Amino acid sequence: MTFPFLAFASLALEMSRGERVALLAESAAELARLSDLITGQLVPSPGTQRLAGTEIDALPPWRRAIGLVSPRFPLLHHLDLAANLAFPLRARSIDRATCAARVNHLLALTRLDSAARRLPRALSAEETFRALLARALAPEPSLLLLETPFDGLDPAARRRADSLLGTLLPALNITTLLLTTEREDALRFGGRIAILADGRVVQIADPATLFDRPAHPRVAVGFGGANALPGQVQDIVDDIARVRLRDGAEAEGIASPGLTPDAPCLLCVRPDRIAPHFGPALVTEDGEHLLAATLQETLHMGDHIRLRFRLADGSDLVVSRPPLQSQRPPRPGARAQLAWPAAQAVAFPMPREL
Repeated sequence: MTFPFLAFASLALEMSRGERVALLAESAAELARLSDLITGQLVPSPGTQRLAGTEIDALPPWRRAIGLVSPRFPLLHHLDLAANLAFPLRARSIDRATCAARVNHLLALTRLDSAARRLPRALSAEETFRALLARALAPEPSLLLLETPFDGLDPAARRRADSLLGTLLPALNITTLLLTTEREDALRFGGRIAILADGRVVQIADPATLFDRPAHPRVAVGFGGANALPGQVQDIVDDIARVRLRDGAEAEGIASPGLTPDAPCLLCVRPDRIAPHFGPALVTEDGEHLLAATLQETLHMGDHIRLRFRLADGSDLVVSRPPLQSQRPPRPGARAQLAWPAAQAVAFPMPREL
């Protein structure tokens, strides 16, 4: 699919039949606008929109073969659930017998058989999600578009919704695009994740690549939760940048494309890639001390320990370590040195803003 949009840079997103892709953005309003442009609710700028090899620019929403699940488009309040599912089919002049069979099939697929004659106001939040999904699937679309579909669901209902999608989507072999502002939703959805920033997709890849080889500071910080340390490039040797940080210390990371010596940069390193050393000061092979820091806070997060350090320049840096029951975490105020392998950090040209 290729969507050149007014308020967006030329947004090209290629998806294979049956593939699931999550598009992650910071703004729900931005995702709503993108959804409206894809479905034809808004008119795009000049360009070509293609779906399954067919240009859909001039097609009205009801002829675009796109099924939409969105809290912004609720069920019709005066119709019961079965009638809501039948509505898009009747609008396409499908005969009553075929329509009834299709509705019964959808009710069974989404486990809503017992709710067929209930009005929307009598449905729970989880049942409403499944009803919106069934309505979107009714006309057998080429693309299923899920716009922030889990809003209003509690954690347990979200897990059941994930399970339902994980069962249905592969069975139906339907191409699905999830629009979300939640990283965890994108990760649980499976497949590739596209990161939207400043009106364009800055990177699309599998989660491992996004975590380990971010192509943009927004990916490193916004998606990967990396620490962002401002500095200046001292030199670049074999794609490894040596960076002088604001407190005068030096650190290394992979040089991203466009990075040049003597230029300001942003060194990004994930919390789980940093090793803290408490105790006597260590010295590197070159005779230089490691990054000095003072522990400010220790939080037990269940699956990891979160350590917040303060650097000499007053900025904070977060480190995460696995919990060790036999080891007591140091107390706030403890002095430490921080280090990481150069291959576990990325140095980017200094962005205008994150």
